Formats: sequence, C-alpha cells, structure tokens
Amino acid sequence: MYPQPPQPGPTPSLEQAPAPGPVNIVAVMLWLTVTVALIVLTINMTTAPMAGVEPGYAFGASLHYLVIAALLGVTAVPLIRGHSWARTMTKVVLIIQIVLQSLSLLGGTGFLWALLLLPMAITALVQLHHPLSKWFFAVHNPAANQEYLRQHAVPYYPQQQYPPQGYGQQPPQYGPWNQNPHQQ
Repeated sequence: MYPQPPQPGPTPSLEQAPAPGPVNIVAVMLWLTVTVALIVLTINMTTAPMAGVEPGYAFGASLHYLVIAALLGVTAVPLIRGHSWARTMTKVVLIIQIVLQSLSLLGGTGFLWALLLLPMAITALVQLHHPLSKWFFAVHNPAANQEYLRQHAVPYYPQQQYPPQGYGQQPPQYGPWNQNPHQQ
C-alpha cells in the first residue's frame, strides 16, 4: 500500500541528469550556426580577390556572422550543462540573429545565407522555450527559478520517510507506524 522506502546507496541528483532533447537540439542548432557562419566568412574571404573586392571590405561584410558565431560558440557547451547565463545569452544572440537575418532578407543581401540561418535561429529559440528546457534550467538554478519550480513541483519522497525496520518487520497495512493496533 505504501511506497517502498528508498534503498541505501548513491542516488543520482537531478543536476546530474543529462540534458533533455530540446536543449540538445538548441546546442546542435548553435553549432550548425557557428559552422555556417565560418563557412560564410571563408567563402567571402576567398572569393573577394576574384571579384575585385578588397579583403578588408569582405571581412567587414562578414563580421556580423563572425561575431554571432563567436557568441553562440561560447554558449553552446555551458548551455548543455544547465548554466542560466548561457541560456540568457543564447536568447539575446538568437534574437539579434533573427533581426539581422530578417533585415538581410528584406535588403536582398545574403539571401541564401539568411534562408539557411534564419530557420535555425527560430528553431533554437522555440526549443529554448520548450517546457523541458525550462524545467532543465530551473533544476540547475533553483535560486533564480523558484516560481517555476513551485508551479511545476514534482513530488518526491525524502530519504528518511520511514523509521528503521527490524528484521522481519513489515510496514503497517492500515494507519501510521506509531499507532497501536489494539487502539483501532
């Protein structure tokens, strides 16, 4: 009738749990964005002399890709580890990336790269707001997310729920441990 008391031994904490799927998807999108941004930089720098463009101008045209790649590359690993600062920084950089890619689509420059990077940024931002992602970061930073943890509390059983049992002693079927069966 009653749940079994926890068995002795090391119990894994929630902080040691692996990152859920949505957080892993965000990390993959960040690394893909870093890769694409570095490819854009490489293509712009190698094709600039062939097009008669100064290398400094080509680097300047690719600078925003490089900055976004650096900021997202810095946050990808701490994000999987559950650091809330990485989540906040990723949100800000993804919003900036969405604005820049939208402007580049509207301006007609970098059309191909914007079509590639814009969906990745939107996907990462949506997955970052997934309930499993919110839960993951709330578990790893309970001080900053007390409200979320209180709303979505998972009931757990403390370690010392039952008094120690002697050999052959069974938990009571009706009533608490300290109740005399003759007083029922």
